[in-house]
Amino acid sequence: MTEQELNILIHKQLTGQASPAENEQFEAWLTSDGANPGYFQKMAEIWATAENLDLTVQPETDAEWEKLHQKVSTIQPASKPSAKIIRMGTAWRLAAAAAVVLGVALWWLLGRGDAGLIEPMNFAAASGKIENITLPDGTLVALNAGSTLEALQGFGGDDRRVKLSGEAYFQVKSNRSKPFLVDANGATVRVVGTEFNVRAYPGSQSVTASVAEGKVEFFTSEQNKVQLTPGMEGIFEKTSGKITARQVDANAVAAWRQGKLVFDNVPLVEALDILGRHYGISVKIEGNIAGKQLFSTFENETLEEILKTLELTYDLNLTVKNDTLLVRNK
Repeated sequence: MTEQELNILIHKQLTGQASPAENEQFEAWLTSDGANPGYFQKMAEIWATAENLDLTVQPETDAEWEKLHQKVSTIQPASKPSAKIIRMGTAWRLAAAAAVVLGVALWWLLGRGDAGLIEPMNFAAASGKIENITLPDGTLVALNAGSTLEALQGFGGDDRRVKLSGEAYFQVKSNRSKPFLVDANGATVRVVGTEFNVRAYPGSQSVTASVAEGKVEFFTSEQNKVQLTPGMEGIFEKTSGKITARQVDANAVAAWRQGKLVFDNVPLVEALDILGRHYGISVKIEGNIAGKQLFSTFENETLEEILKTLELTYDLNLTVKNDTLLVRNK
């Protein structure tokens, strides 16, 4: 394993993005040499040191890198641990602390902030769970259940571009010289620094961008775009290719982060899919429910209570069997 591959593997452990095979690979590496837990600990300390660096200033001279080297070199290597690796708890506590400065750590591990990422970064939120992510530039992302986000290779170079499948709320770190772009199933959001929500599930008929703060440009081309300000939502209809804008409740832009489900004129097919991701179940529709729209807000209701409401409203039979929601017309 090369040093670059090892650093990426450590990063995935810290962010919880490692696959079962990568978890096994990491455990094998950790126990293969008595010095490896010490290296893991030192990497955590390096990240903690990097927290104090000013990454808003782009290094322009070798002197800046020498300054960084001197900071890092002052860290004393950890003492050699027991071969039994009984101190795993300590190592993982250090890893958790290092995760607080993950954005800085990734800048250190995967490429200089001004040159862009050498390797793309992938994040995922499992069904029924929300993942909170810090990107290398300091941007905060809440990733909704069943969603994935990729920070593309070169992120932090000329621009900051990510690819979203699903739903996410972005709090973008301002950088006027490097715009932040979200590619979302045929549409793109472009900002400098602001807060907004994007919903772009693969099976959905539309992509939406809703703004909480600042200004957002939502487009498919220079001829097909809208400017969005707080309390506005842009809608890209995949079948027609058109983008329209409307007013929405700014407080409801990302209510899902607090466990609230807000459906404002959402096709029932898509709403059921969102419910399935939120509650960690799959959805199987038997029959035609096209043309039905959902206007409802759910907060603290159980899945059973929500399904009972939908049954009465739309004259449907909704049953959950073996973690699958079966949807039938009566």
